[in-house]
Amino acid sequence: IGGQQLRRLLMKVGDLVMLSAYGKRLKSNDSVNPTEMGIIIKQIAKGAFLVKWPSQPISWWTPTHYRNELRYAK
Repeated sequence: IGGQQLRRLLMKVGDLVMLSAYGKRLKSNDSVNPTEMGIIIKQIAKGAFLVKWPSQPISWWTPTHYRNELRYAK
């Protein structure tokens, strides 16, 4: 695997992300603006992350996003 391919697989805390095409289709992500950039604030498990979206207040409940729901922000 090349460096760029590996980077696509390994998201980490602090990365800027957006919803992927798959993530935009999920009903569970309807509260997230599809053009919005978020920041990964915690990795819960391999491939599972908490993302802080600017339009959503920080609260006790933050939805989990899996790697296939996210893409790197451009």
